[in-house]
Amino acid sequence: MAFHVRIVFTGVCAVVPDVPFSGKPSEILIVMPDAWSDYETIPHSAQDHSDLKRHRPFVKFGLDNVGIPSGLPAGMEGVWYLDKTRLTFETTGGNNPFDTTKVKNLIALKDVASKYSTIDPDAWSFPPKAKVIAQAYLNEGAVTTGATYPGWVFPNTLSPNPPKVIDVAAELVLFYQDVDTFTVISTLFSGQQQKLPLSGAPGETIQVTVSHLCDENPLRWYTKWDYLPPDEDFKWYFELLNQADKDKLPDDLQGLPLPFPLQAGKHNAQGANCFPVEMTR
Repeated sequence: MAFHVRIVFTGVCAVVPDVPFSGKPSEILIVMPDAWSDYETIPHSAQDHSDLKRHRPFVKFGLDNVGIPSGLPAGMEGVWYLDKTRLTFETTGGNNPFDTTKVKNLIALKDVASKYSTIDPDAWSFPPKAKVIAQAYLNEGAVTTGATYPGWVFPNTLSPNPPKVIDVAAELVLFYQDVDTFTVISTLFSGQQQKLPLSGAPGETIQVTVSHLCDENPLRWYTKWDYLPPDEDFKWYFELLNQADKDKLPDDLQGLPLPFPLQAGKHNAQGANCFPVEMTR
């Protein structure tokens, strides 16, 4: 009997459609900058010389859906760390044409930095030549946006438009309906493949999360103690620009910091404002 699959992408994930969402993309590539490999002892310095936190991507999935008797309590989850790999998703059964018409409130980098929204081609090629730790390729299923939070504002440091308060999607969601089988395929940049088949009970929706979150709070535990400094890791997206654009940034910044989202009227939003962002090819 068929089941459904809901895959959530969250954290520092550049969403790169082959054409703008208004033009009905036929594919989307998710690109995650390498914010892990070289920064065990020295933090990475952004284009404005601020220090950025380490991020590590992982896939989270239910052990109940792995399909092997484990003897473990129900509801336990597994984590699969990603390192220099591209994810794809394989299904059999069901009818899941690619549909992006319900994507809304996704931050577009062109609205934040009008001249700095085009991703380096070396970052979305395969294997990438730029500093990328993971990619995910989408060309089937229904793509929507998930949890959305109101009350965010960007400084207009790199935009001619005045700041305005907006709603922001914290998740990009891929949904498959009525599939018979589902497999997460990891193709390493070196060419080797690893596969994770998952299954569900008839009518069940299995949950898979692909996260790229900072090592300070990678599981996003909520606390009422607002101790974290404002999260500036939106700046990692500017690391996906080509070198010519990176070289021009300091002149346009004129000593000001790179823009990142702030929650209007609040301190830091639990330090959890690493949102997916649309970039252009």
